[in-house]
Amino acid sequence: MSDKKLRLVDSHTHSNCSFDGHFTHKEMAEAAKKANVAILAITDHCDLVCVDCEMNERNKQDIYRSFEETKKVQVEGVKMLAGIELGQYLHRKETAQEILAEKEWDFVLGSLHNTYENEDPYFVNFFTWEDSEAQIFYENYLRELLWAAREADYDSLAHITYPVRYIVGDYEKELVEDRLFGLYRQILETVIERDKSLEINTGGIRKKIGLPSPDEELIRFYYSIGGRKITVGSDAHYTEHVGADLEETCRLLKEIGFEGVQIYEKRIPTLFTFEEMGI
Repeated sequence: MSDKKLRLVDSHTHSNCSFDGHFTHKEMAEAAKKANVAILAITDHCDLVCVDCEMNERNKQDIYRSFEETKKVQVEGVKMLAGIELGQYLHRKETAQEILAEKEWDFVLGSLHNTYENEDPYFVNFFTWEDSEAQIFYENYLRELLWAAREADYDSLAHITYPVRYIVGDYEKELVEDRLFGLYRQILETVIERDKSLEINTGGIRKKIGLPSPDEELIRFYYSIGGRKITVGSDAHYTEHVGADLEETCRLLKEIGFEGVQIYEKRIPTLFTFEEMGI
């Protein structure tokens, strides 16, 4: 263990500007200080949908409000970054481009929650599904995520195994991993080719699945094919989860061979080394 003071980075958190958030930006920043998080990105949801323009407008106004609130917060010892978790970019590309051009964002997480064919797995009752149906659901998700990885505007690709939290973790369905690997490979290769970052999301560790997204096997594979850019985030929606499991995850990443994590300011990445983090 290092004697240096921990200075963690949490690049994926949600305030009450997200529909599922609960605390103010100031409260999240104060929680970060207690959790030894020196750099905190507030990345509230901005999920774009195909048909509901009214919902898209509400989400746009909420994320603009989050940007302004982030800029107001001052908590000693915590550097605040104005981020956005931009979901379903390709469903409403022109709206997404407008949102990214409107504010000087520090950091853009690219994510996929609901696909063209299926709703967010968070809302799906997979107990009524056969394993084979859940497999198709997840394969379709990964295919659309690959499309987004190739064409969307983002800095880091978020929680690429997101549906596994629910399909496997909550509903205990079995997935045929051999059928998924080719899609995983293409997604990770695309992230590398586009010089983007891969998010290591620790949110699943505190859920029933008990794993980060992606899991250790996929993280190691990403590194083995040349992936070096990563961001880390707790996906905290509550103050008590800010910084959760980041220290242990960063120690694993260091053991794998990564030098540190990327910090984005005005969408320009800088390596924040594990040594600087006190790890």
